[in-house]
Amino acid sequence: MEKPVIGVTVSYRWEDNTLYLRNYYVKALEKAGGIPLLIPSTLSTSLINEILRSIDGILISGGGDVFPTHYGKTPRDVKRIEPYRDEFEVSLIREALRLNIPLLAICRGIQIINVALGGTLHQSIEEVTELKHTWYREGKLEAPWWYPVHKVRIKKDTLLWKIFGKEEIWVNSFHHQAVERTGDGLIVSGNSEDGLIEAIEHENHPFFLGVQWHPEGMFEKFEEQLELFKYLVKMSKKRKG
Repeated sequence: MEKPVIGVTVSYRWEDNTLYLRNYYVKALEKAGGIPLLIPSTLSTSLINEILRSIDGILISGGGDVFPTHYGKTPRDVKRIEPYRDEFEVSLIREALRLNIPLLAICRGIQIINVALGGTLHQSIEEVTELKHTWYREGKLEAPWWYPVHKVRIKKDTLLWKIFGKEEIWVNSFHHQAVERTGDGLIVSGNSEDGLIEAIEHENHPFFLGVQWHPEGMFEKFEEQLELFKYLVKMSKKRKG
């Protein structure tokens, strides 16, 4: 059977009109047995439909903050934004859900899938927790990309539990926003020690999963993190037929 093609969303740096993606995502998908295909943002409905016909699964990558007006809040503690990407990914996510396309969302990804389905975000998690989640300042890392800094407690009888097969995992952490109220059809499958939401999944979709950490940055030193990508590839291959 041919390898499945996984469409990967990318960031857009508007000041110099550049698309970019950390190579960790590509390496993780290749290692898991998939073919990564980078997909730029577009607001063309016909192009989005063509993209979805060309891929077998989707990976929503990390990036800037989701603009708060998308979830009914006034912008307050917002860092770098990618407005064009917000609109594209919301459309892509909703259509992927309708078509039952396997989807894995990472960091910003978990936030945008939640917003796309009507959920809200904490604009600044420092207001709701004392546990340090934001291991970067002014674009510079304060911990190695792969380094685990806190635990995630996994709920039993969830897809996340099925993938990892354990109650707790250690993860890295490079975010200052997080899921607040979950969107329609989404359930919480993992929390950090302080109760902050770290993983969500859709109750009526075979593989529609978002995680707040960066498994692509950890898998070379912590192989269990590759299981997320393997499962995405497995479900994408199954859909491919």
